[in-house]
Amino acid sequence: MSGETPPPVAAYFESINTEDFDRLETLWTDDVTLRAVGQKPRQGRDAVMAYFRPLFARWAKHLDTPTRVITSANVSVVEVSFIGTTSAGKELTFDAVDVFDLSGDRISALSTWYDLHWLVKQV
Repeated sequence: MSGETPPPVAAYFESINTEDFDRLETLWTDDVTLRAVGQKPRQGRDAVMAYFRPLFARWAKHLDTPTRVITSANVSVVEVSFIGTTSAGKELTFDAVDVFDLSGDRISALSTWYDLHWLVKQV
C-alpha cells in the first residue's frame, strides 16, 4: 500500500474480509451514506448493513486487498484488488476503487466503483 491507511479504513477491509459484520457495523456513523455500483443509495447504518450482510453469500472465498491508498484531510481513496471464488467454484479477480469519507474514527460515506457489467457476466 502507498500512503497511510486511516484506522477506520483498515478496519473496514479487515471486517469485510473476515465477514465480521458486528465489527463492520461499529465503523459507520449513524447517518452513513453508501453508493454501490448498480444499487440505489443507502442512508443510515441499518440500511448500509442490510446491503453488506448478504453481500458475500455467492462467494465461497473472497479477499479485498488495498493496493494503493490516497488520503487527504477526511477522504481516503483506495484502489482494491478483489480475488474470489464463487460458490460454483469459479475464480475471479477484478479491480475496484473505494472512496471513504471519514468523520473522526468512523466512516460517514462510502462509494464503491468496479465494472459491474463484466462481473455480472462472469457469475
